[in-house]
Amino acid sequence: MDPPNEFDVLSQDVDQTLRADIDNLDQLPLASVFDVKSRLESELTRLFNALNEMGADMETPLVTNEGYPRADLDVLQIRLLRRNVNVLRNDLKAVISRAEVLMATQFEKLAAKTQEVNRNREFESRIPFAKVVDVVATSPSEVAGLKKDDKIVAFGRVHAGNHKSLSAVALCAQASENKPISVRILRDSEFHQLTLTPTKNWSGRGLLGCQIVAI
Repeated sequence: MDPPNEFDVLSQDVDQTLRADIDNLDQLPLASVFDVKSRLESELTRLFNALNEMGADMETPLVTNEGYPRADLDVLQIRLLRRNVNVLRNDLKAVISRAEVLMATQFEKLAAKTQEVNRNREFESRIPFAKVVDVVATSPSEVAGLKKDDKIVAFGRVHAGNHKSLSAVALCAQASENKPISVRILRDSEFHQLTLTPTKNWSGRGLLGCQIVAI
């Protein structure tokens, strides 16, 4: 039986599952690419440790001054380990490059999604969802500056996209009793920012002292 050649030894030394993942790098998602990177780094650490145990590193001379292989070192094994290291170093560069591409793509998608969310928020922050039809004197709403015919654009976190037939306004008021709420209104084609504090500590009924209807 013929002894294994250098390529056979190299193939045995490198995890074949890892090699398969590296060969199919373009098909892997970002998380898997990071996993391959971690496994490559672990494999390189193992190889460097193996070199160290043999009393060598990547720069150790393997021949004597006369040009003969050093008798105090396993020159063949050291050369094979060095070859594996060089192969995996190149693989690691390719993995890092692939990760950078995938990360850039992911950041672009995230930025696009963020822009879309911001556009939706901007749209919602300018669309009235309720109209004030009555404000009781001395009520928290009057104290805040709310007036009849004002159009409510935002009531705390409640807006045109989530007011749920105005039920979210009532829930927000109940959850914020005696706490200030930012209220954005549209009055005579101008936007105004008010601060309203729902409370029972006034002469009338309810927390707000106003009547609103959905638009």
